[in-house]
Amino acid sequence: MKILWIVNIILPEVSKDLDLPKNSLGGWLIGLSSQLIIDPDIELHIATVDSKIEYSKKINNIHYHILDNSTKAIKTFIYYLFLN
Repeated sequence: MKILWIVNIILPEVSKDLDLPKNSLGGWLIGLSSQLIIDPDIELHIATVDSKIEYSKKINNIHYHILDNSTKAIKTFIYYLFLN
């Protein structure tokens, strides 16, 4: 089962990979995501938006995405991930 989780922050794994300052918010997101990926039937995608960064990478069995904040980009991403 694919799960798309849309959040409003860049999570620490991505911040570290992009050499950005670590966000101290969202600890519950990290905890819950680590529990979700224990189930091998779950493919977890966590997405956020940013006007300057585009990013897509799998880290520790979680797919992280930073999308352009335009509506078209978000709709295209959701179509590609779930409807294609």
